[in-house]
Amino acid sequence: MQLYELASSAELLFKRTCAVSTRLRHYYVEPEHFLLAAIIDVDSRIARIMNNYGMTVENVLDVVIDMHEQYPEGHVRVIEPFSPVSTKIVNRAIAFAQERDGQLATDADIVTMLLLSKDEQVLHVFDTLDVNPDRIGVEVVRLLLTDAAH
Repeated sequence: MQLYELASSAELLFKRTCAVSTRLRHYYVEPEHFLLAAIIDVDSRIARIMNNYGMTVENVLDVVIDMHEQYPEGHVRVIEPFSPVSTKIVNRAIAFAQERDGQLATDADIVTMLLLSKDEQVLHVFDTLDVNPDRIGVEVVRLLLTDAAH
Protein backbone atom coordinates (compact mmCIF):
# COMPACT_ATOMS: atom_id res chain seq x y z
CA MET A 1 0.00 0.00 0.00
CA GLN A 2 1.22 3.44 -0.89
CA LEU A 3 -0.26 5.61 1.86
CA TYR A 4 1.05 8.79 0.28
CA GLU A 5 -1.55 8.20 -2.43
CA LEU A 6 -4.41 8.78 0.01
CA ALA A 7 -6.28 12.05 0.40
CA SER A 8 -6.75 13.36 3.94
CA SER A 9 -10.24 11.82 4.22
CA ALA A 10 -8.83 8.41 3.31
CA GLU A 11 -5.88 8.82 5.67
CA LEU A 12 -8.30 9.58 8.48
CA LEU A 13 -10.41 6.54 7.58
CA PHE A 14 -7.25 4.43 7.46
CA LYS A 15 -6.15 5.61 10.93
CA ARG A 16 -9.63 5.06 12.39
CA THR A 17 -9.69 1.57 10.88
CA CYS A 18 -6.39 0.67 12.54
CA ALA A 19 -7.62 2.11 15.84
CA VAL A 20 -10.87 0.11 15.63
CA SER A 21 -9.03 -3.14 15.03
CA THR A 22 -6.54 -2.44 17.82
CA ARG A 23 -9.26 -1.37 20.26
CA LEU A 24 -11.20 -4.56 19.56
CA ARG A 25 -7.96 -6.55 19.98
CA HIS A 26 -8.41 -8.23 16.61
CA TYR A 27 -5.50 -9.98 14.99
CA TYR A 28 -5.73 -8.33 11.57
CA VAL A 29 -7.30 -5.21 10.12
CA GLU A 30 -10.19 -6.70 8.16
CA PRO A 31 -12.67 -5.14 5.72
CA GLU A 32 -15.41 -4.99 8.35
CA HIS A 33 -13.14 -2.68 10.40
CA PHE A 34 -13.14 -0.23 7.46
CA LEU A 35 -16.93 -0.40 7.44
CA LEU A 36 -17.12 0.37 11.16
CA ALA A 37 -14.50 3.12 10.89
CA ALA A 38 -16.45 4.74 8.04
CA ILE A 39 -19.41 5.43 10.32
CA ILE A 40 -17.55 6.42 13.50
CA ASP A 41 -17.30 10.05 12.40
CA VAL A 42 -21.04 10.66 12.48
CA ASP A 43 -20.62 13.99 10.70
CA SER A 44 -18.94 12.49 7.64
CA ARG A 45 -20.84 12.21 4.38
CA ILE A 46 -20.44 8.43 4.30
CA ALA A 47 -21.63 8.01 7.89
CA ARG A 48 -24.73 10.07 7.11
CA ILE A 49 -25.52 7.84 4.12
CA MET A 50 -25.12 4.68 6.19
CA ASN A 51 -27.08 6.15 9.09
CA ASN A 52 -29.94 6.91 6.69
CA TYR A 53 -30.17 3.15 6.12
CA GLY A 54 -30.14 2.37 9.84
CA MET A 55 -26.44 1.52 10.11
CA THR A 56 -25.19 3.05 13.35
CA VAL A 57 -21.90 2.72 15.17
CA GLU A 58 -23.66 0.71 17.85
CA ASN A 59 -25.36 -1.88 15.64
CA VAL A 60 -22.39 -2.33 13.28
CA LEU A 61 -20.07 -2.68 16.29
CA ASP A 62 -22.37 -5.34 17.78
CA VAL A 63 -22.25 -7.36 14.56
CA VAL A 64 -18.46 -7.05 14.22
CA ILE A 65 -17.95 -8.12 17.83
CA ASP A 66 -20.30 -11.09 17.36
CA MET A 67 -18.42 -12.13 14.22
CA HIS A 68 -15.09 -12.09 16.03
CA GLU A 69 -16.19 -13.92 19.18
CA GLN A 70 -14.86 -17.07 17.59
CA TYR A 71 -11.30 -15.84 18.09
CA PRO A 72 -9.53 -16.12 21.44
CA GLU A 73 -8.99 -12.91 23.38
CA GLY A 74 -5.70 -11.12 23.53
CA HIS A 75 -4.45 -11.59 20.00
CA VAL A 76 -1.02 -10.19 19.42
CA ARG A 77 -0.88 -7.92 16.38
CA VAL A 78 1.24 -9.36 13.61
CA ILE A 79 3.94 -7.34 11.83
CA GLU A 80 1.77 -6.81 8.73
CA PRO A 81 -1.58 -6.08 10.37
CA PHE A 82 -3.61 -5.77 7.18
CA SER A 83 -5.32 -8.85 5.85
CA PRO A 84 -4.73 -9.56 2.16
CA VAL A 85 -8.32 -8.53 1.41
CA SER A 86 -7.94 -5.19 3.21
CA THR A 87 -4.70 -4.50 1.37
CA LYS A 88 -6.36 -5.31 -1.95
CA ILE A 89 -9.29 -2.98 -1.18
CA VAL A 90 -7.01 -0.02 -0.41
CA ASN A 91 -4.82 -0.68 -3.46
CA ARG A 92 -7.89 -0.88 -5.69
CA ALA A 93 -9.17 2.40 -4.24
CA ILE A 94 -5.84 4.06 -5.06
CA ALA A 95 -5.88 2.68 -8.62
CA PHE A 96 -9.55 3.63 -9.05
CA ALA A 97 -8.87 7.24 -8.03
CA GLN A 98 -5.87 7.48 -10.33
CA GLU A 99 -7.80 6.07 -13.29
CA ARG A 100 -10.82 8.26 -12.61
CA ASP A 101 -9.18 11.63 -12.33
CA GLY A 102 -5.54 11.20 -11.38
CA GLN A 103 -6.30 12.27 -7.82
CA LEU A 104 -5.52 10.79 -4.44
CA ALA A 105 -7.88 8.11 -3.13
CA THR A 106 -10.57 9.41 -0.77
CA ASP A 107 -12.65 7.73 1.92
CA ALA A 108 -15.41 7.37 -0.68
CA ASP A 109 -13.02 5.48 -2.99
CA ILE A 110 -12.15 3.06 -0.19
CA VAL A 111 -15.80 2.51 0.74
CA THR A 112 -16.68 2.01 -2.94
CA MET A 113 -14.02 -0.68 -3.30
CA LEU A 114 -15.08 -2.17 0.03
CA LEU A 115 -18.63 -2.55 -1.26
CA LEU A 116 -17.49 -3.85 -4.65
CA SER A 117 -15.25 -6.43 -2.99
CA LYS A 118 -18.32 -8.40 -1.91
CA ASP A 119 -16.26 -9.49 1.10
CA GLU A 120 -18.08 -12.19 3.05
CA GLN A 121 -17.69 -10.49 6.43
CA VAL A 122 -18.84 -7.10 5.13
CA LEU A 123 -21.86 -8.70 3.45
CA HIS A 124 -22.63 -10.45 6.74
CA VAL A 125 -22.83 -7.06 8.48
CA PHE A 126 -25.24 -5.76 5.83
CA ASP A 127 -27.33 -8.96 5.91
CA THR A 128 -27.54 -8.93 9.70
CA LEU A 129 -28.72 -5.32 9.68
CA ASP A 130 -31.04 -5.97 6.71
CA VAL A 131 -29.42 -3.23 4.62
CA ASN A 132 -28.86 -3.40 0.87
CA PRO A 133 -25.18 -2.54 0.25
CA ASP A 134 -25.92 -1.69 -3.39
CA ARG A 135 -28.14 1.21 -2.36
CA ILE A 136 -25.39 2.62 -0.17
CA GLY A 137 -22.92 2.03 -3.00
CA VAL A 138 -25.01 4.12 -5.39
CA GLU A 139 -25.03 7.04 -2.95
CA VAL A 140 -21.29 6.79 -2.30
CA VAL A 141 -20.60 6.78 -6.05
CA ARG A 142 -22.75 9.91 -6.31
CA LEU A 143 -20.37 11.53 -3.81
CA LEU A 144 -17.44 10.60 -6.06
CA LEU A 145 -19.17 12.01 -9.13
CA THR A 146 -20.07 15.22 -7.29
CA ASP A 147 -16.48 15.60 -6.07
CA ALA A 148 -15.14 14.98 -9.58
CA ALA A 149 -17.43 17.68 -11.00
CA HIS A 150 -15.96 20.32 -8.67
